[in-house]
This record gives sequence, structure tokens and C-alpha cells, in this order.
Amino acid sequence: FFPAISAEAGALKEKGCPAPFNWLHPRTMVCTPWDIAWNRVTERRRGHGSCGVGFGATVERHLAGMSLRVLDCCNRWVAKEKLRSTGKWYADRAAVEESRLPGFLSAWEDESAGFDLDAMCDAMLHPGPGLHWEVAEGADLADRGDMPRNLVMEGHQGILLDQDWGIAPHVTWSSTGSASALECAGEFLAGTGLGLASVDIWYVTRAYQTRHGTGPMSSGTPVDLVNTESETNVSHPWQGEFRRSALDPDLVAHALRCDRADPSSVERTQE
Repeated sequence: FFPAISAEAGALKEKGCPAPFNWLHPRTMVCTPWDIAWNRVTERRRGHGSCGVGFGATVERHLAGMSLRVLDCCNRWVAKEKLRSTGKWYADRAAVEESRLPGFLSAWEDESAGFDLDAMCDAMLHPGPGLHWEVAEGADLADRGDMPRNLVMEGHQGILLDQDWGIAPHVTWSSTGSASALECAGEFLAGTGLGLASVDIWYVTRAYQTRHGTGPMSSGTPVDLVNTESETNVSHPWQGEFRRSALDPDLVAHALRCDRADPSSVERTQE
């Protein structure tokens, strides 16, 4: 979601950090304001717990054949037409949902009112001062002299929020374990002609369980936190209540077994 990338760059600038240069894969799925709106309208009715940023809706839209990828955003006309089609596709879906859920259409129209196609295109093509991004695959970077010697890949969700290993419907629309990172790293380095010498995997956990929303927790023992000034996980309109309970070592061990069970063409050398 390009406006979010711009906002993050602005936040880094305020903290005195240099603006990052972003390499974006041409096939990366692009989130739109309609995806976010659909996510929020449906979440109000389902209550499964969601970040409210449209990730799952974006994946679902692409699986339905309504694609908008990073490479599309390099051409303003293509981007604008695909955005226009996306908006119509969601409006048609909302009309269908209305027959099943009275009031859905008006909720959708309220959430999606005022979207501006030209402003969206501007956010894609001109992301803002100090922010730079370029479309590239591994092969495009092979001749660069400043290729990093080390790649650091950060997991985006807990292992037990994985679409296969998590407890539905309280899961994310992706694979959250190390196999995805290993495949991405291997693909990227194969494109550059470089090899993957070794892999270190670091598993990190809090000293207690956390859960947003109504999803199940294996421990019912509540945990009160102290020194929470920097805590970014809080109760949220879309995610629901931020809950905490005692750590379950058996569940941590189960999560590690789940992660190791996912096949990868790249060997896990160290953990």
C-alpha cells in the first residue's frame, strides 16, 4: 500500500533516520483503499480479528482474478484503469452481499466514499519527498557493486497465525514461517548469480501469550504488564481487545515443529 510506505518513510525521517531505498518485485500484489474498506466493513460483521489494513482482501481479490501488481503501477493509464475496475468489482460484490446482509451496501458506500483515482495514481508514481522505490528482480541487481553480503528477513506474523497451521478463522492469508523467507532468499540470490552460503534462523517469543480479538488462547491465566510505554499492540477497532496470558511452553514447541515441517528447497543450516 503505497501511502503506508510513504507514511513509514516520513516517520523514519522525523526520527532522524535516512530514507530507505525500496526494491519492489514486479509481481508484488498492491493493496488499494477499496481493499481496506472491504476489510473493515466485513470485519465489523464477522469479528474474527483483523489489522484492518486490507491484506486478506487484497489476496482474495487477486485469487479472484482482479490483479493489480507493482509493475502495473509504473504506467499511469494501466494503473488507473485497473483501479477503476477494482472499485467497480467491489461495488458489485457489495450489491450482492446486500441481498444476504441488509445494510451492507450502505455500510460499504459510507466506507468507500470519496476515493480519488488520480490521487491514488499520484501516490503510486510520486510517493513523496525522500522516498525512493524501483521495480527490480534479482537478475536486475546482479551487476550492482553495492549488493549486500547479508540478507535479513523478518517474519510478519506468528507461526500459529499461518494459514495452514493456525486455527481458522483466526489466521492470516499467508504462510508465516521460515520456509517462505528461505524460498524468497534463494530465488533472489539465484537471480543475482550469488549463492546462499548459510542460513541462521532466530525464533523469538514474548515471555507471555498475546492475542487480538476473539481467537482462542491455550492459557487462561491473565498477565499484567509493566513498563508498557513502547507497546504498540493495543486494543484496536478491527483487531479487537489485546489480550495477554501466561506463556505455554508446549505450544511454543508445537509452533517450532510446525515451522520445521514446512518443506523448503533451501536447507535450514542453523537455528
